[in-house]
Amino acid sequence: MEKKEIAVTTSFTNEIILDQVQRILKYPAFNVSGVLSSFLSYVVHETLSGKAEYLKEYTIAVNVFNKPLGFNPSQSGIVRVNARRLRDALSEYYMNCKAENACEIIIPKGGYTPVFKKFRSSHAPPLQSGNKNSSDPDETIKIAVMPFKSWERVQLKLSVIDSVGQMLSNEFSKSPYFSVLSHYTTRQLQSENASIHDMHSRYGIQIAVTGSILINPKRITVFLQLVKAETAMLVWSDRLDMDIALSRNPNVIQLIANEIMRTIPPLSNFLVRQGSGKVARLKILPVSKIYTDNTA
Repeated sequence: MEKKEIAVTTSFTNEIILDQVQRILKYPAFNVSGVLSSFLSYVVHETLSGKAEYLKEYTIAVNVFNKPLGFNPSQSGIVRVNARRLRDALSEYYMNCKAENACEIIIPKGGYTPVFKKFRSSHAPPLQSGNKNSSDPDETIKIAVMPFKSWERVQLKLSVIDSVGQMLSNEFSKSPYFSVLSHYTTRQLQSENASIHDMHSRYGIQIAVTGSILINPKRITVFLQLVKAETAMLVWSDRLDMDIALSRNPNVIQLIANEIMRTIPPLSNFLVRQGSGKVARLKILPVSKIYTDNTA
């Protein structure tokens, strides 16, 4: 059967697109990840070379992740997991680096062929005055989801664990009551050995979500902690045991994130409002008060 060609049209020259790729690869999320850098470079170069039709899960696994020729994509989600990470990293780049972008590179969901569009200086319309979803920065709980610790050596497991942190950051950011530190920023701070207290000093973080994840063949265990960033004192902890087989659940990242979100108590339980109106401030309650004044 004759293969159907994938038409890729763009108003940008190859030089402009490749220059844009080099700009993106200098961004911390890519600079510290050889996997994401290789993934992006490969799909862009293949597309510009007229080989977009070959950008399949199998060919990416073999050429980017060095999988053997007999690799079976149905038995591993390594490409899908990292494609999700790549999309998140590209979105993060364009949100934070708005200057000097000749074009925007997008990897649409459901495929791996990049699309090249005119860069939009803003990814979201400005909030209008009186918008019920807007929140004064001083009225929000400032949190950071730290990269979960792991002692794994398998790349797929490491990618899943890292993606759980990204997913949690995304879930928290959907609420108008939270201001969430970028997950890539927390990863960069971790690489610099910055402490949770440093995040409070630099960004005003009030609560840090941290912990570790263990992945066994048929079970995933998550150790969770909520830390008061100003003093680095532990205010809550728990352990989750989930009977999930990594290889059999393509939505394992979402499943883990959902379970964590259900387990973490309402963060408002740990805060008390000082003052009134728009100048109100949120202050962490003393640990001794948390389990007396805020329990049902």
